[in-house]
Amino acid sequence: MLTFDESLRDTHRSTKDGSPEVKQGYRNAIEALLKDQGIDPKKVSIRVSPDDDNTVILNTRPRVAESDDFESFHNALSSIVESRSALPLTLTFNFDKENLGSEGPEIQERLADLPDEVEAVLVPDGVILSHTYGIGTVLAAALSGSDRASSTAYCNITASVEPSLPFIFIKYLVDDDGENGRYAVGWNSVDVDVTLTFNDETLQDLLDKGEMIVAPTLNSRDWSNALTRGRLGKVDLQLGSLGVLQHDYAGRADYLSHSSMRSRCRTRAIELGSPFSFYMGNTMDRLASFTPLTSEN
Repeated sequence: MLTFDESLRDTHRSTKDGSPEVKQGYRNAIEALLKDQGIDPKKVSIRVSPDDDNTVILNTRPRVAESDDFESFHNALSSIVESRSALPLTLTFNFDKENLGSEGPEIQERLADLPDEVEAVLVPDGVILSHTYGIGTVLAAALSGSDRASSTAYCNITASVEPSLPFIFIKYLVDDDGENGRYAVGWNSVDVDVTLTFNDETLQDLLDKGEMIVAPTLNSRDWSNALTRGRLGKVDLQLGSLGVLQHDYAGRADYLSHSSMRSRCRTRAIELGSPFSFYMGNTMDRLASFTPLTSEN
């Protein structure tokens, strides 16, 4: 049995006998892993457990189940489960409280209550696009005689944060030389420099190279909640440009292009592998546990 961190039941399809069908993405992933270990997927049946939608049951003939190839298959499953031991994904904010400057008494009190660092657990849970669109975009299109405006779209992965962060914004400040920069967090006009550290090497490398930016969530409801509570409950991990997105003069983005870019953004994150693939997509990285394959009589 293979148990994943979400349901594998395909709500739109069922088998000939009326049993729930396995989601095609997960079936493809399991069969690909079988093939990688030299096992013919046609010799292995895969079905959703009647007791748990998160679990699939694999069956095969005794001679197949007892082969060296299946031992390799079990080893591959063990490696996946072991890799998930790195969870949860965390992000640590180390505050530079030595260079705060002179602030009013109320701000000084707030800063004094700020700890030296805050560690939060991140759970990637969605995709949202941002784009460089404004009145200048519309004017430029009009002056050029075009009947459509365009902007550059960016890929953002939204992540829930627990506990919520004790500030309402995160921003990346570029130094005067235009080459180096730093992160700052705070409230209204008050900035505190901060160093960001992920417990995941992939994300830390992307951050250090400037290939990923951490920012407040673009979701208007979550942003409104942050302003009301004075704390951030979600952040966005920006993974770079997706290309040009077309708009009409009312600012509405082309629906098909926007939908396609959202799909590409999701795929980009999943193809980066862990930790995104631990939370997104129908991949083997979402395997939480397993028991050895059973054989049919």
